[in-house]
Amino acid sequence: MCSIYKNIQKLPPAHYAWINENGIDIQPYWQLDYRKKHGKSYPEIKKEVRELLINSVEEQLIADVPVGLFLSGGVDSGVVSGIAATIKKDLMAVTMTVPSN
Repeated sequence: MCSIYKNIQKLPPAHYAWINENGIDIQPYWQLDYRKKHGKSYPEIKKEVRELLINSVEEQLIADVPVGLFLSGGVDSGVVSGIAATIKKDLMAVTMTVPSN
């Protein structure tokens, strides 16, 4: 992994480096394993979370009146609005900014 400095590299996340006369040895000290806790693989959990998000957003869009979204600009509101836009085509989205002086 590169860095902003010439000839300096970053360590990958959850890794350490041993430096000795033979060079540098980079090893992981931790690896995320979903199977130990949930008995499911990462793709299985990813699919389940996606389905839960879609179902949740779909339930919140049920209304007798027009539905709108208030967007914060964060990742979560982007995900929710993206899902909502595929389910309901006549959504209104509102976001606000603070004027800079």
